[in-house]
Amino acid sequence: MLKKCKVVMLPTNEKAQIWKSLNGELYYEEQATGNLVKNANQHLYFLSDEEIKDNDHFMSAFYGYPLHNTQEWRVQQEAMLKKSSDVSNLKFHKIIATTDSSLNIEGIAPDGKTVAWRHSLPQPSQLFLEIFVKEYNKGNKIEEVLVEYEKDGYWMNLHEQRLNGPKPEFIHTGDKLKVNPKDNTITIKRVKDSWNREEVEALCWRAFVAEYPKMSPDDINDKVIPKFKNWIEQNL
Repeated sequence: MLKKCKVVMLPTNEKAQIWKSLNGELYYEEQATGNLVKNANQHLYFLSDEEIKDNDHFMSAFYGYPLHNTQEWRVQQEAMLKKSSDVSNLKFHKIIATTDSSLNIEGIAPDGKTVAWRHSLPQPSQLFLEIFVKEYNKGNKIEEVLVEYEKDGYWMNLHEQRLNGPKPEFIHTGDKLKVNPKDNTITIKRVKDSWNREEVEALCWRAFVAEYPKMSPDDINDKVIPKFKNWIEQNL
């Protein structure tokens, strides 16, 4: 399952794998390094429109830097909204992955206060970073990508299998970001923006036959296919 996400690049004074030279070109180094030039180093942030929950990191055009969803921040935000008349730039996007290792995910213990575990947000692969830099320097700034997700949920009756008993059933509760546990990276694909003729014809055919859901195979061969071929010749 692929979902479209935004890619935002922001300057940082911290160590980073991507940095920008004085002539505006980007460079990538496998090991994060510092830079004497202010704001030369750059971090990438991958943003989605999914629900922002407690302790998630997010961003908006209004702020232009990462924010952390805490109770204290929400109180401040509500106060600011009451004073502001323009909220067009206050749409928030969840940060699902980043090259900024200072952004962490935390797990809270049952007492509701103690941090049980902490690790960095998922990150893009080194291959993607190399491609991003290469395309940027050619004038093709990557601002949207497709990111892979997988089904999230739980199994019912998995440990109750008996003769003639209930069959195991997977309960789908939503989708979650697919992360490679070996290196904490996400799977990224290019947003498709071009199609060949065969792909267009296949898409048109799916839309065409959807108008005849109860038609028999013989009628489709005799009536729909000739009509479809005629439509393709006239319109494609």
